[in-house]
Amino acid sequence: LKTVDFTRCKHLKEIGEEAFGYCEKLEEVDIPNSVKSIGMNAFEHCNSLKKVFLPASLEEIGEKAFSECEKLEEVDFSLSTQLKRIGDETFYRCKKLQNIVLPDSVTFIGQEAFVQCESLRLFVLPASLEKLEDNVFSNCEKLEEVDFSISTRLKRIGDNTFCNCKKLEKIILPVSLEEIGNGTFCGCEKLEEVDFSLSTQLKRIGDKTFYYCKKLQNIVLPDSVTLI
Repeated sequence: LKTVDFTRCKHLKEIGEEAFGYCEKLEEVDIPNSVKSIGMNAFEHCNSLKKVFLPASLEEIGEKAFSECEKLEEVDFSLSTQLKRIGDETFYRCKKLQNIVLPDSVTFIGQEAFVQCESLRLFVLPASLEKLEDNVFSNCEKLEEVDFSISTRLKRIGDNTFCNCKKLEKIILPVSLEEIGNGTFCGCEKLEEVDFSLSTQLKRIGDKTFYYCKKLQNIVLPDSVTLI
C-alpha cells in the first residue's frame, strides 16, 4: 500500500486504531476535512511515510498514532486550529522530523510524544498549552531552542521533559509556570541560559533538574521559589 485516497470520504469522522499500522510502503497521507480523531497506532511503523497533512476538523491524535515512522519529515498542523490533544508517544522515534509549530488550540501533549526525534531542531509551543507531560522531548539530540514565552496557561513542565537534549542552548520559561519536574533538563550539555524573568509564579524546582548541565553559568531565580 503506497497511497490512500480519502477524496470521496466526505463523512469520515475517525481513523481507527491500527488502521494503517505497519503499511511500510505508504508515502503520503492527506487526511480529509471531516476527521476529528486519529486513533491509537493508526499509522505506526509506516516506514516510508514522509509527509502528513492534518485537517481543520481534527481534535485529537491518539497514542502512538505515528510512532516509529522513521522517514517522516513534515507534519503540517497549519490548518488544525481545533486540535486539542496529542497523545502519549504520538511521534515516538520519528527520526527525520525537523520542525514543529503547533496550532494555538493544543492544550495537552502526552508522555514521550516526541522522544528520540533525533532531527528535531525547533519547537514552538502554543499559548493554549496547559499540560506538558513527562519525557516529551527526551533524547531529541538536535533540539536547539524551545520558546515558552507565549504560553500563558502551562503550570508544570513534566519530569525529564528535555533530558539529554544535548544541543539545547536556551530556554525561555512561561509566565504561568509553577513547577519544574524532576530531571527536566538533565544532561543538556550545551544549555547556557534559562530565562526565569517571566516566571514570577514558579514555586518548585524538582530533583536533578539541571544535573549535568555543564555550560550553565548564571541562574537568577524569581522571588516566588519555595523548594529546590
